[in-house]
Amino acid sequence: RETPERDATEARQRYERASMALSSLLRLDKDVASKVEKDCSKLASWCRVALGALGAAGTPQAQQALIAVHQSLRRTPDTREQASLRRQAVRALGTRLAEPPTPAAVRFLGEVLSDGTVGAQAAYGVGALAKMASDRGDDRLAKECLQPLFEGISTASVDHRVVYLKALSIPEIVPRAEPLTDSDDARVAAAAITSLYGLDLAHSAALIERGLRDRRDAVRHAAVKVLAVQDGAWGEELRRAVEAISRDPDGGLSARLAGRVLRQRGQQKP
Repeated sequence: RETPERDATEARQRYERASMALSSLLRLDKDVASKVEKDCSKLASWCRVALGALGAAGTPQAQQALIAVHQSLRRTPDTREQASLRRQAVRALGTRLAEPPTPAAVRFLGEVLSDGTVGAQAAYGVGALAKMASDRGDDRLAKECLQPLFEGISTASVDHRVVYLKALSIPEIVPRAEPLTDSDDARVAAAAITSLYGLDLAHSAALIERGLRDRRDAVRHAAVKVLAVQDGAWGEELRRAVEAISRDPDGGLSARLAGRVLRQRGQQKP
């Protein structure tokens, strides 16, 4: 018997099979990317398959096609469908890109950071590519990816600055995040703490502790959340700071999260 859930599952499976097949073809034949780019304007459902496949292929030709498709969409009437496809194109070129980015792809993502429709996707894409490059030991590429985000952290509006900080999670962010943890705007301070997510405590412990001792609930909540994913012992000062938050009757969300994290860890001591 057909049901909406079954129909949706089958449609998703067809999409995934088509995208995988096309991405394989794109990797085998570099000339296919330009043909896919031209066909993207014909049908939105096909364009979604094509964008996913181009990102999964990740070849230089596929990356250039993604840029071209996005720029073509940018020139069409501003509709919800057009905005959705633009965001998918940027995600395919950033967070979902299977291969190292070309210089053109890095420049493109930097250029659209301030775009109200796709700026957030571009920021997370640049952050993901920088981390991928850093993990591979490609410091030059990591620096190239990070430059527009680092500039934005210093000069952009509060809303954009928050997004840029949340998009970063590599050791290089620590000296940039440090002065922002004291920001008068709690959103910026909390985002600066969030940028430490997943970093080794050797890099992040001092700033996490600063966040835990902040009187603003949003900042403390961010610090507890970052600390909760850390493996191993926290150290005495960090543990005491979390315990203090958990006992604060006016602690709000951060107190509840601190109590839950301590219970999950069995209040383990270093």
